[in-house]
Amino acid sequence: SLVPAEMVASRYQAHARAWRKRGGNVRGIQIDYDCPTSRLSGYSRWLERLKKTLRGEPEISVTGLGDWLVSAEPGDLEALFHQTEYVAFMMYHGRRQLDPVAPFTTALVRATAPFKLGLLKDQRNNPAFSDVRNAPGYTGDIQYILPEARK
Repeated sequence: SLVPAEMVASRYQAHARAWRKRGGNVRGIQIDYDCPTSRLSGYSRWLERLKKTLRGEPEISVTGLGDWLVSAEPGDLEALFHQTEYVAFMMYHGRRQLDPVAPFTTALVRATAPFKLGLLKDQRNNPAFSDVRNAPGYTGDIQYILPEARK
């Protein structure tokens, strides 16, 4: 479940100050919360509270589930986009690529709000994402490197 937005803002501000003192360039915060599609409206309201608490200081982005692209109410997804700089849509679940990926790439090709592709190492050169990279809202890839499975 989500912790209070004010708690996240306070911790972000403390960590950002510490990094800046050491010469770091802190531009924003990315929230990784696997929000159920049916609760996107509430998640958007939580992000709005976080944004107001931070007073527009950092960029706010979120990781997004592929399911949001195909199952969310359009207004709920639009509200989420309104509260963020971009959504990084994860094209994987756990340690596996989404399969089939076509329903998600079809939705992303039409996306006009800013988004990034969240990809695993093995997905980077997958031709299924070629058209997505030409979408109006596409702003780049984020490659997620998962820890190796324990032996």
